[in-house]
Amino acid sequence: MEIKAAIAIDDDPIFCLVAEEALLSLGAKEVQTAQNGAEGLSRLQADPDKFDLVLCDLQMPNMDGVDVIRALGRTGFKGAVAIVSSEHGSVRRAVHAMAQMVGIRILGTLSKPLDTSQLKALILSYEAAAPRVQDALMSPHELVSAMMECRVLPYYQPKFNVRDRKVSSVEVLARHKDKTGQLHGPANLLASAERNKQMFEMTFVLIEQVVADYSRWRKAGIDIGLALNISPLLLNRLELPDILLNRFAEAGIDARKVTLEITEDKLLSFSADVLDILARLRIHGFRLSIDDFGTGATSFEQLQRFPFNELKIDQSFIRAPASDPFARTTVETSARLAAMLDMTVVAEGVETEDQLARAVSAGAAIIQGYLLAKPMASAELIRFLTESKKSTSEAA
Repeated sequence: MEIKAAIAIDDDPIFCLVAEEALLSLGAKEVQTAQNGAEGLSRLQADPDKFDLVLCDLQMPNMDGVDVIRALGRTGFKGAVAIVSSEHGSVRRAVHAMAQMVGIRILGTLSKPLDTSQLKALILSYEAAAPRVQDALMSPHELVSAMMECRVLPYYQPKFNVRDRKVSSVEVLARHKDKTGQLHGPANLLASAERNKQMFEMTFVLIEQVVADYSRWRKAGIDIGLALNISPLLLNRLELPDILLNRFAEAGIDARKVTLEITEDKLLSFSADVLDILARLRIHGFRLSIDDFGTGATSFEQLQRFPFNELKIDQSFIRAPASDPFARTTVETSARLAAMLDMTVVAEGVETEDQLARAVSAGAAIIQGYLLAKPMASAELIRFLTESKKSTSEAA
């Protein structure tokens, strides 16, 4: 994330000095400070396109940080915001959620005193997860053209077994290449498919490429599992289990090697159709994973009723500072709950050795993240897995 200009808003002049030094050390070209919310908001509104990053306290005179963030949301501020406050973690989390709801690009929250390494990790993790500006959604025609012209592509991120650090499977991640050849992440693509009611078609465009890639992997001596994201919007199609089973069987891929990941924050009504589809997917041999666990409203009853056998802890909890008691407790409790329900625990978004150690200590069996491997195209994945296998053989 390039920081051309940043502003720290805090009524403590010492904090402002520390924040200025930290931001300059992280490559910011210009750093301004404001010692109350009204002053900071005035500068941001005077030149809204100037600032890439705002560090904002919560408790300040004249105008508090909550008012600043809400005002930025109303004006459509395009920069990123990080909350740095000594308020209780529950208060910081509430403001974080509010900021997302009003359209703010919220990096996360940090407690005081400001730790430069934690701020850097926050910026890097956000950079990996989100684009600078949300592009306009594609029209139905544009999306169909992208699919027909093979510009909707699968990338693959390895998932590692904690026991031996070997790749156990790869997650299929959607990418979109525009007509200039620039590669884009999944956010705009998925939102476009959802709005245009083309999620089913896009999912199977990806699957066709995945089965072709899988055939090339086998010829290269690679035998690993697949993890594929399935939108809850597809869980009203009673024919889905048979369609998936038949397509993978035609490609010679055992359903037991395929994990279907379903995102928690869009999950799932207790309808007969949903339970029918999930049960038959399991009966056919597919594994089912609840993705981004901890970000939605999943209840114990849902975990009991839905036949998941994998729980994927959301990366926001994995990347949170070690000092964040809520994130730490969420990871540990999720892992214990999964163990009691005989579910495999996956920690995603692991980017540092400290995050890895904490995830393993909590009970994660599978690790995924940039620390170990980034998402990559099929040809690069073959090279990566071949070199990893060679290194393992030489070490033995």
